[in-house]
Amino acid sequence: AQSSFKARRNSKLIYNLIKHKETFTFITLSKELNVNNKTIERDINELKKEGHEISFAGSRGIGEGNIKKNGFDFSPLEVRGLSFSSPKAMVVSSYLMAKAIKASCSLVKKFDPHVVAGFGGYGAFPVVCAAILKGYPTIIHEQNVIPGKANRLLAKRVERIAISFRESQKYFDIE
Repeated sequence: AQSSFKARRNSKLIYNLIKHKETFTFITLSKELNVNNKTIERDINELKKEGHEISFAGSRGIGEGNIKKNGFDFSPLEVRGLSFSSPKAMVVSSYLMAKAIKASCSLVKKFDPHVVAGFGGYGAFPVVCAAILKGYPTIIHEQNVIPGKANRLLAKRVERIAISFRESQKYFDIE
């Protein structure tokens, strides 16, 4: 139900949600978020030291090298944003998204996560979508005032929404 959605102003909600679990086994990324972000890098490394299992998945080239350099697993997905610029672009991008959702279903089954976190963008969308389809707990975080397509599409299906700006609440129909 829409009334059960909770919003918080920053990613501390995600950190606190993970911290209180025995293990945390999955996290997804978008282009905007990578392990170069010092606050997130610090929180993720602290969780790793505490014994949580954290893996990343998303589109290729989203900081894959930095993620691996920091000792985390990364599962790349061949995906791109949906394009409606031409019939061919629409068919190709839709096919790649469907293929990425199918691959993500396998990843979710393999990792059997306690929670799947998405940070927006076409790289995170198929993994969060797969988690929803498989019945896993999900959370999305919107880092911008105006949410992107991926988070807008996922918002009504995820269990938690975290936001960075109070002004974002109106886009998610939350208080």
